Amino acid sequence: MVIVVTGSTLGCIDADKAQEKNLTLEDIKSENESIRQDAIGNLGNIGDEQSTDILIGILLDTNESDEIRISAVKALEETGDGKAISPLISVLEENDPSLLIEISETLVQFGDPATEMLISTFADNGKPEFRTNLMYVLCMIADEDIDYFIEKLNDDDINTRRNTAFVLAELGDERTLDALIVALEDDDWIVRRQAARGLGNIGHKKAVAPLIQAMGNTSEAREIRSNAAIALGQIGDDEAVEPLIQALEDDDWLLPRSAATALGEIGDTKAVPELTAALKRDEDLTVLNAAMALEKLDGSGVDKLIDLLDDDDKDVQKNAAYALAGIGGEKAIGPLIDLLEDANEHEDARAAAASSLGTIGDTDAVLPLIRVLEDETEPTAVRKSTISALRRIGDERATKPIIEGLKDDDPQIREAAAFALGEMGDESALDALILSLEDENWRVRISAIKALQNFDDDKTLLPISDLLEDDYWAVRKTASQTLSTIGSQQAIPPLIEAIGVEKEKDVKTAMVRSLGDIDDGSSIDLFIQLLQDKSEFRSVREAAVIAIGKPGNEQALDPLIQLMLDETEAIELRLEAANSLGRIGSHDAIDPLSRISQDPGEHYDLRTAAQEAIANIGSVP
Repeated sequence: MVIVVTGSTLGCIDADKAQEKNLTLEDIKSENESIRQDAIGNLGNIGDEQSTDILIGILLDTNESDEIRISAVKALEETGDGKAISPLISVLEENDPSLLIEISETLVQFGDPATEMLISTFADNGKPEFRTNLMYVLCMIADEDIDYFIEKLNDDDINTRRNTAFVLAELGDERTLDALIVALEDDDWIVRRQAARGLGNIGHKKAVAPLIQAMGNTSEAREIRSNAAIALGQIGDDEAVEPLIQALEDDDWLLPRSAATALGEIGDTKAVPELTAALKRDEDLTVLNAAMALEKLDGSGVDKLIDLLDDDDKDVQKNAAYALAGIGGEKAIGPLIDLLEDANEHEDARAAAASSLGTIGDTDAVLPLIRVLEDETEPTAVRKSTISALRRIGDERATKPIIEGLKDDDPQIREAAAFALGEMGDESALDALILSLEDENWRVRISAIKALQNFDDDKTLLPISDLLEDDYWAVRKTASQTLSTIGSQQAIPPLIEAIGVEKEKDVKTAMVRSLGDIDDGSSIDLFIQLLQDKSEFRSVREAAVIAIGKPGNEQALDPLIQLMLDETEAIELRLEAANSLGRIGSHDAIDPLSRISQDPGEHYDLRTAAQEAIANIGSVP
């Protein structure tokens, strides 16, 4: 007797093998971990599609022990089924060291398909720990097959070249040196940019000449010229000093910044005069980088910046003040206070001085900052900057003066004061912030609302709820969003009332979303009414559909099913209806969801949502 089984490695198995498999499937459910590990190994040997799916499920189940999941990794390697590659890569995001090595070794065995997916995932994902783990695997692969990467760097497909260049830039493997030098002339600017970065990470002098050429090409993209300059600094060859000095005077804003950093890395003092001149450039980060380079070369960077606080050019003063926030330390506090308190200096330079004092964070600056804040004759820009600085320093002596700022004649000062008090979180500011909810300026009211969400106090709920009726739409929207953040169900009645009269689409949508966040089940009738009203804004209906999708809301099943099945409705609404049915978790929804999922004429995204909803319902006890 022959039993046909769909699988990745077996076309058929005989009855004895089928019985063995059934026993294995029973053993998978055992409470004995050793028995389960043996069963998992057997599934790897069987290697059919069902076995692979079961193994993937075990791998992805974070409730399983590491030992069981590692057994699943090894078994998936045994199956050789490429469908395991994506799940294996996804587990790397968990950043579990015990799984990392096993998964890495398994992915290496899957060969080129795994490498391609790893490269693509690395290029598309921005999570640092995940990228570190992906790079760990890619380094293992590169150790065995660097030629694969070099070949892909010459691929006809632009995205393949981009992704490969990105990975090679991170690898910094000297075996790719020649390939990356060639890639500096690739047709695609992103490939060229990554090639320059990679050459810097490799750090070989052979790359100096082509990097100098790339940096000096004025028709080249600024990012590539900048990366070339940084790479030259990493390599540290004296041949690059003169070209980098010339780059300090480039008309572009980015290249001089990078050139200054590179000159600091190389450490040749012949660059001191040009770096000193760069301290007067009208670009604050170039000034900072030049000063940092000078600190490395001869220790003069901070002193020269302090001298420039007295410069006749207010932009030079301003940039010097901002730069001192990065490297000035205690040495800069006195000169910055002097600039702040000098009413004859330009307000931009004084505001920059206040900002830097806040960044440095020394409490010696608190009283001078308060004096400037309390002087209502001072320019608005300077006073706002003092509020920000005092907020960042966080000294309690600043709380009362900032509270007084809520009464200032200038609405910009009142707005800045409300924001600062919210960030500082001092309970003594609570009553004053509540009063600011009645400010005549709508920006101040919004700032006060946002500040109050940082206070855990029931007395904020009612006054914020009152602003659901504010004349200005942005205030009403902010109030509704803040009520969601506060999370009190006491806000349900005022939100329901406000939704009933609101005319602005964005505001009403925000209100429905907020109500959904805090609803205790008492708002179901309203949500059903909104989702069934075809004259209502679509975004409002969509928010109602999402809000109603909570376990136990079986009253909403029929309206949601009708909406999902209605082909005249927008696909976005139908899709969210399917999602909500999945979250409610009632088995009564499986039949209509199945009809949608199996209908080839339906939209792909809707069919997928229906399938996922069925899976969610299936996991509900």
